[in-house]
Parts: sequence; structure tokens; C-alpha cells
Amino acid sequence: MTKDYLVQVRIRNGPFKRAMLRAGFSSAAELSRACGVQQTTISRYFGLKDSPYDRKNKDIRPSALKVAEALNCHPNDLFPKQHLHDPLEKNSTTFDADLIDIAALAESSSLIKQFEQHDLLQTALEHLPERDRQIVSDRFGLDGQNGATFAELGVKYGVNRTRIDQIQRRALRNLKIIIRERLHVKSYDALSIIAGCFYLAHDIMEASY
Repeated sequence: MTKDYLVQVRIRNGPFKRAMLRAGFSSAAELSRACGVQQTTISRYFGLKDSPYDRKNKDIRPSALKVAEALNCHPNDLFPKQHLHDPLEKNSTTFDADLIDIAALAESSSLIKQFEQHDLLQTALEHLPERDRQIVSDRFGLDGQNGATFAELGVKYGVNRTRIDQIQRRALRNLKIIIRERLHVKSYDALSIIAGCFYLAHDIMEASY
């Protein structure tokens, strides 16, 4: 029986995209202008159709070196380990789907989006001053530990709880700005990302004013 939907899946290079966001590039065209590498070459790296190492002489391709320099990292950091030498032969597929299939895909994409939002937040945190970043991490348990109270953080950092509250609010405001302006995410989505990752929407809404 013919199904109602035609679904296309495209695979993209996650480490490459995250490195672009950290460096402030929102498109292959911007990166191409900055590093002097053709946009088509960058697109092939982004689609995992080319690896950074030349298959013949095993050296890193000059274009990969230029891209990595523009993104302030090593070429190896721009590719999944399994694709450093072996690109994908095919990075997209199309298949028929019905409503049940679509519902299953939606559930899966929701989980994927949560991981993507977490990556965006981690990238934004890297732009905060060290002390602000550590206080936010301690406060919300981003290192896997239980979140700390203002009083506990005041003792740890040698300031009163009011000062910890001020630092937290400043850090959350700056995170929203970083996600919106440096990572090119809409203002509402930026707030949703922070709230979704911290599970403290009320505090963050207050901090955003």
C-alpha cells in the first residue's frame, strides 16, 4: 500500500557544525569568505562526503587545515573519529511513511533536539568568564552533581548569597545574549534552550530582564 508521506533524511557533520557556531559562523558561505576555501569543499566536509586526510598520501588536506585554522581547532576535532579517513558514500536517504511512522520520527527528533540544545548551552557557557561559568555550573549541577544553594556557593567563593544571586542573574542574561547573537538563535528559542536545560524557567525569566 502506498504511504502518504515521503521523508528525506540527511546526515550532517556534528563536530563541524558545533565548531562553526563556537567561532561565530552561521553558514558555509561565511566560513568560505573567512578561510579562503571554496564553499563547495566546506559543504562536502559538512556533509561528510570528504575526509580531512588525503587517501593517497595520508596527509591532512590543505583545505582542512585552512578551515581548522579559521575555526581555531585541529582538523581532527572537526570530524567524527570514524570519518577522519573514511567519508560517507551516501549521506541522505528517502523513504515512504505513514502517520505511525511520522509519530515515531517526531518522538526521536524531540530527543535529538534535547541533545542539540544541550550542546548549544555548553558552547555558550564557554564564552562566559571562568568564575561566572563555574558558579552557574555549581548552581545548576551541570557537572553531574546536585545543584548548590546560594548559601553554599557563598561559602565556597567567599561572598554573601546576595552576590551569588547577582552573578547568577548576570550570567543567565549573558547566556541568553550569547545564544541569540553569537550562535544565531532567536531570542525566544534562546530562553527556551536555557530554561529547558536548567529546568528553572522562572528564575531565568526573572534574570532575563
